[in-house]
Amino acid sequence: MMVRSLLLAGALAILALPAPASASTDPEPSPSPCALGTSTLEAGAPLTLSGTRSTDEPVGVMARRADGEFREPAVVTIDQTWRSVLVFGAGDGGLWTVEVNVDGVSCVSRLTVTLPAGVVASPAPGAEPLSDTPEGGLDTASLGDAAILSAVVLVIASWVFLAVLALVRATGRHVMVRRPVRAVAQVAAFVAILGAGMAAWAITDLMVGISHFDSEVPPDQQAALSVGFWVVLVLGSLLGTLAALKVQNSAPAGETLA
Repeated sequence: MMVRSLLLAGALAILALPAPASASTDPEPSPSPCALGTSTLEAGAPLTLSGTRSTDEPVGVMARRADGEFREPAVVTIDQTWRSVLVFGAGDGGLWTVEVNVDGVSCVSRLTVTLPAGVVASPAPGAEPLSDTPEGGLDTASLGDAAILSAVVLVIASWVFLAVLALVRATGRHVMVRRPVRAVAQVAAFVAILGAGMAAWAITDLMVGISHFDSEVPPDQQAALSVGFWVVLVLGSLLGTLAALKVQNSAPAGETLA
């Protein structure tokens, strides 16, 4: 009985001893291709990614941000080794997702790009510059576009008015005997003639610009267009004034109505 007790106590003592660690002969697992080595990177500092591949499939590296911005650097491969470098600028601050595709397997890592002290983030590509016009002020570009549109509408309205007036007179009605109609017709005649001349100049300027689409307009042609503008303006104003005077004298004598 004493012997059995001693044997049982020895067995329990052996089981209570820590088991010796067995030496593993398996190779250590290779690091993940997405192991960036850092989770934070300062803008301007290059991030080098490298590793090995077991197939001849191309290695892909891409970094993308939540706003759609992305980077896709070139990957250099030598035999079974690959290497790529990511560089972020002053406008690339924020959280990025870096994706690496090796041997057909993709994996991702998070990377926060920070800006150096004192560096201001560059404006995002495609962002519209802030207008220098103070809030509530006047935008000269908009005023210019509105003035051109108003002039075009006025010229077209003058042409339509004179055309309708000519049709009415063709029916034998003497509409010009009314002073308000004659006053409007005078203004319409002046605007219609001057507008026709300016429209012809604008079309010529447009055609010259189209003919030199891939290059600048030659200085001699540009000078001719500039001189032509003033010639059309003066001549159109003169002819428009003569047309307005002719309209004023078009009412039959003694038939003018208020």
